[in-house]
Amino acid sequence: SLAVPEKRRRFTLPRATGEGLASLVRPFVSCLRGLLTAAYAETQPSDGREKSSSLNLPRFQEGLRRLQYPDVDKFGAALFKLLDFPKSEKVSAQQMSALGRVTGPKQLSEIDEFRIWLCARHRSKGNPDEHPLTMLVQAVDSGGANRVSFTAFKRGLRRMRYPAAVADNNSALRELFMCFDLDSAGAIHTSRLDRVALFSARHQLTRCAQMREFFEEESGSLKAAFKFMDEERKGSLTAEEWTEKMAALYDFKNAEDLEACCRLMDKDGARVFTSADFEALGEFTEERFLEDLASLRARLVEVHGGLAEAYDAFRQPPPKSEACGEDVPGDGEEPPPAEGQEEEAAAEEEPPPEEPALLPLGPVEFQQGCQAAEFEASSHPRMLFNFLDALRVGQLRLEDFLLLDDLQALEDLRVASDAVRSAIASLGAFAASAERLGTVPPGGEEDGEVDQGDPGAAWAKLHEDLRSATHGDLF
Repeated sequence: SLAVPEKRRRFTLPRATGEGLASLVRPFVSCLRGLLTAAYAETQPSDGREKSSSLNLPRFQEGLRRLQYPDVDKFGAALFKLLDFPKSEKVSAQQMSALGRVTGPKQLSEIDEFRIWLCARHRSKGNPDEHPLTMLVQAVDSGGANRVSFTAFKRGLRRMRYPAAVADNNSALRELFMCFDLDSAGAIHTSRLDRVALFSARHQLTRCAQMREFFEEESGSLKAAFKFMDEERKGSLTAEEWTEKMAALYDFKNAEDLEACCRLMDKDGARVFTSADFEALGEFTEERFLEDLASLRARLVEVHGGLAEAYDAFRQPPPKSEACGEDVPGDGEEPPPAEGQEEEAAAEEEPPPEEPALLPLGPVEFQQGCQAAEFEASSHPRMLFNFLDALRVGQLRLEDFLLLDDLQALEDLRVASDAVRSAIASLGAFAASAERLGTVPPGGEEDGEVDQGDPGAAWAKLHEDLRSATHGDLF
């Protein structure tokens, strides 16, 4: 008999022991074994149920194993996390097809192109007091929740008339979003969008290195390149003259590389460059510059206790000089008030002066702050300022200054990009392989991957095969 079946099940056995009990129970054991064997021997459900339209993680991984995908243990879980973009713990054929059209996070050069578009869009709005990244955050986070999903990101960029969003190019938009959603969480904090400046600034260093390599290849050295362009022997070139000489003498057409170099190397804001500036460019390396940024962060934390505190210290107005102060009578001690003047002095006593307003953090204040912190490096402080001012506003917000604390994000992006690109390429090659799709010519050899026209089609077919391979499983 059965007792309290919702909690436990009990069998009433005969009063026997040893071999006698075993012989009595043997028919029941055989019957139970037969039922279990029959149930688990079925490869497909016998009740006519329809295939589930989506895959959960166990079905996804088990299906890949049954289809003999070689990298399931290496990439299976990470791929499912990428595919499950809405974080519903299941993957549809549409999601599989969409990932098939994505290669991975954008390259730094592509993020810099986004920065160029964003700055142009900001200038067209005619609001110089608003930072371009503030404009971006307000567009994608219209509700002010400080959390942005991919859908909100796409909707905001469409409102800003970003070409990929207007064209409904979800693949390009998702690759851009991936740069800020490195852990594939499906949503990001708005502060992650400040990394547009960091990633763009990093590529602008590469642009400078490319300019150095160009001059070394064309002229042998940076000193010779300057002499070649300084035809009037003035000893200096303005940024406009430099641009004209590059077009006339070198047929150089990459204006963004040249502008990035001018911006970074401009140490006083005059946009006038000498032979010494060109020789400094000849010694410039991206690695040394990044080391100087890390050294600046460490020094400011040591002196001020943190970057936020350093930012406020940099913005303090300079102290008044002694010449501007008021004269103090006698030897520095105020004379005692005359009799009867104490009450009058108390009545005329003014309230304490208000604290002076903090200054915007421009290049001059930044250099003074570095000098006060006794920071020394091979890179000029103004060049470090120009790096942090990647969107070329002329002032640093606290968010820009705090990028010094986020330099590790550059390495995080590189590592995550390599991992995601490898995983997508691996499954993409498997999904499109001629042998798996049954497109090998009869009697012929496989030619490798088959071009299906739309790469998402092979991924959609793989989703169907995964569903079929795991249809009878109780996942």
